[in-house]
Amino acid sequence: MKQLIFAATIIFVVFFLTISVISVSVIHDCTYEKDICKIDWTIKDHICEHDGCGERPVVVVYDTNRKMPNCSEFPAPTIYVRPGQRIQVLVRNELNEVTTIHWHGLHMRNTPYSDGVPGITQCPIKPGKSFLYDFYANDESGTHWYHSHYKTQRMAGFYGLLIINETDTTYKDYVDHIILISDLYHENEQILLDNYQYTTSNSPSTSVKYEPVPYSILINVEDCSEHCEKICFTSAETELVAQIEYHFSIDNHVLRIIEVDRQHVVHSDRAKPIHHLQIHVAQRYSVIAFREPTAQNITKFWIRINTRHDCLRKNTPCCQRQRMVKNILVTIRYDSSEGKPDTISDSLIDSSSSRCGGFNLSYLAPKNSSSLPPSRVDKTFNLSIFMLADPDYIGSGVYKLTTVGEVYKENNPKTYISYDNFHNTLESVYAD
Repeated sequence: MKQLIFAATIIFVVFFLTISVISVSVIHDCTYEKDICKIDWTIKDHICEHDGCGERPVVVVYDTNRKMPNCSEFPAPTIYVRPGQRIQVLVRNELNEVTTIHWHGLHMRNTPYSDGVPGITQCPIKPGKSFLYDFYANDESGTHWYHSHYKTQRMAGFYGLLIINETDTTYKDYVDHIILISDLYHENEQILLDNYQYTTSNSPSTSVKYEPVPYSILINVEDCSEHCEKICFTSAETELVAQIEYHFSIDNHVLRIIEVDRQHVVHSDRAKPIHHLQIHVAQRYSVIAFREPTAQNITKFWIRINTRHDCLRKNTPCCQRQRMVKNILVTIRYDSSEGKPDTISDSLIDSSSSRCGGFNLSYLAPKNSSSLPPSRVDKTFNLSIFMLADPDYIGSGVYKLTTVGEVYKENNPKTYISYDNFHNTLESVYAD
């Protein structure tokens, strides 16, 4: 079991959720650089084992000058920068397919070509070619992340954190720990995507489509093949869940949220003490975790990640439900004492009162609201908004996420250009 040792009595923690395997990654700390944060990466396929239940192909991102990928450096490196700092990332693609990187949450002011959306802001990077992303960090501090924006590469581990360091001295006395919660898939990502896209010709609007179900959930672990307590399931052995929201808690701790998706926030007067936090895909929270008065003499606690059965899609097949454990535990310590915690959860989830869909943000307000318009109402508009949608919540005639793999292909000239290409392919118009 992974152990996180906290030296302070009050802990400042950053939470993050995405769709992929996670572990302790390499850190690029550019906060001490005077000018430009310069990074040189190679992207490559590799074989790794991260949950102790078998090797599988993954995508690794590593410094080009290191020459060889390493499974212990996974996922992609974490980048620390200053507010407004210029960032240059040279990406060398050694995959067997094209790729791009999208920098999630960054404004990309005056640098739209670095946003990383293939066919929209750039031509994808061909195998054996490179591309220089050149952009600026936001002026405000916050927790961001980046990921591949091509097909299913993100599910194979092509993602990482980008953190714009805090300039506010309010929290300078707190110890900063990053906790990543993530999914691990054993199946080939393209097969998972095909299952999600599946339709029948007789009735495409009512065909069964389900999100892929992860085999494991990992939290800040390195190579789990030797150091983690694990059970590898090969058949229907437990009552399990699919990829839904996670509930995060620390036994005998109260959580104060101070950041949500890079926005600094404060609690409203009517907010109740928070004991567990609902986290969805790609969400980032920063919290301060306080030991409760009755637990001041306890030094070992469980971090708990729980999932909600009642938030599952109704059409999730039983064979898919039998993939993922219901509860995940990680040890945190305030000292170097041995042994497991004996604390119990004080944040039981009441499915009757706790909604599916994430944390109730109405209890929070922006910390800096000076840029908001005045609250005085000067005009009133009554609007009726409706959608004519199929089960994918998109009307007919509109390209859906479930068809994007077929529509946006590099060998489909109509995707990117409106004139004939004599090769009938985009090969000749790729950016070298």
